[in-house]
Amino acid sequence: MRLFSEKIEKRVGFIIMNEKLVSIIMPAYNAEDTIRESIKSVIEQTYKNWELIIIDDGSTDDTISIIKKQQKNDKRIKLLKNQKNLKVAKTRNRGLNYAKGDYIAFLDADDLWFKNKIEKQLNFMLKKNIDFRYSNIIIINDNEKRKKVIFDETVNYKKLLKGNQISCLTVMLKSTVIKSIKMKDIGHEDYLFWLEILKKNNLLAYNTNEVLAYYREGNKSLSSNKFQAAHWQWNIYRNELNLPLFSSMVNFIFYTVKGFLKHV
Repeated sequence: MRLFSEKIEKRVGFIIMNEKLVSIIMPAYNAEDTIRESIKSVIEQTYKNWELIIIDDGSTDDTISIIKKQQKNDKRIKLLKNQKNLKVAKTRNRGLNYAKGDYIAFLDADDLWFKNKIEKQLNFMLKKNIDFRYSNIIIINDNEKRKKVIFDETVNYKKLLKGNQISCLTVMLKSTVIKSIKMKDIGHEDYLFWLEILKKNNLLAYNTNEVLAYYREGNKSLSSNKFQAAHWQWNIYRNELNLPLFSSMVNFIFYTVKGFLKHV
């Protein structure tokens, strides 16, 4: 009798999970070299109830024609086109405005998901009534070198202030927690987005504690990025979150030390 009851419970849980629509937001700009693989990693998901919203941000290469070819084979793929280049924050916001899903996920046009990414995260979120989920990643570069990155098991607003522990391509959010929050056209736009969501909803974000995505690292200058990233971080503390000077300094020290240790 107990075994029968467990089977019924699992079946009901499976049905409930598959009723949930997941909207995947993918900004794309001149991504002809990588977007096929990124789209493929969505199509091959073990979880099938999704919509992939690709927003082209004024590409001048073959990106749009690649997307249209994929659309012919899969009606779950949607294409939006910006009239001019809006950059990544406003482009993601356009996708968020269009999304119809119960849950929201993000994937850039050069990154990849493991096949069970959606299923793993959504199943756990429904079982535990969790609204914010992320995972560990593997960083790959053009030479196919790989580096595994392990993030903290949980983060709240105060902990996240000390440095970003949430990689955008791993995130899954319950759509209701986003409310009127939008990404802002600043550096670290996704980091500020997570901070505002965690604070306004008083949430704890949970790591899946396994690798579920590949992040493709670009060829930008690391030294210039460090200084630029530090400037963006300080701007978030002082101008976006309006933290007091002392609090900003303390959190910035944690951010700097973490960044240093990452490269030791």
